[in-house]
Amino acid sequence: MAQRNFESGLMSPSPSEASVTPAPSADLPVPRSHPLIPGSTKETALINYVDDRILNVTRRYAKSFAADARDRAKDAGYTNFDQVIRDIEPILDIVWISATPSIQIPYILALAGHFSDYMPSFPFTTSTFRLAHKFDLAFSSLLSPSNDYSTGYHASPTDKVRIRSLVEESRLTIINVASKSGHRAQVYEDLSDDEAGTITEAETTISVTDDLMDESSVSENLGKVYEKTIGILGGDLASFPPLSLEQEPPAAQLTEDIEVIDL
Repeated sequence: MAQRNFESGLMSPSPSEASVTPAPSADLPVPRSHPLIPGSTKETALINYVDDRILNVTRRYAKSFAADARDRAKDAGYTNFDQVIRDIEPILDIVWISATPSIQIPYILALAGHFSDYMPSFPFTTSTFRLAHKFDLAFSSLLSPSNDYSTGYHASPTDKVRIRSLVEESRLTIINVASKSGHRAQVYEDLSDDEAGTITEAETTISVTDDLMDESSVSENLGKVYEKTIGILGGDLASFPPLSLEQEPPAAQLTEDIEVIDL
């Protein structure tokens, strides 16, 4: 079944009809020029679509470790983290295209949470860096509306606390998973204001073998995970109390069959 292209509003072929699959990009797609109107048909359709896609990701992840052999049938669950990334990344792109912060904030937090939570269940893949970079661009843009991806939205203190908590936890998860999979992690941590200008280096002693990146490239990328977002929030939230990351996406009725959407 043909689907609507979210950037142009034109019909595009379904995966089975397409002869070439575009390579994933490390950058965010260009968003709409204006946010979706609250309560509009387009906003409701987008929410339904994204809810359905996220539900598909969570179901597929659950099937990856199902005890019942029927639920572990071929293509039923994930067998590696690249597959998880391939399912999450287009959802992030669609949410970003909406240019609607009331949708972007909760859904990007939810997607980044699944990304981090599912990662330890699989061996490390360097594709992790690409998706982490896109999450970093999205969060830093919403926190700093002056950059190239600006939506003109100023994040609230609650948004800042949620984003900071998630990215700090995710950064540690990526480093730990990479280290357990045999990669050398060089992690540079910010010190107090009194020690500004100096850094400490935490390093594993495990050798690295990777088809896409050598040891120095992996180490360098590990040190840059969520660097934009953490750089913005690093000294900004000392006075804020801890806050639970539990946050529901905008309420919507989940459906099994999503209609064509024109953003």
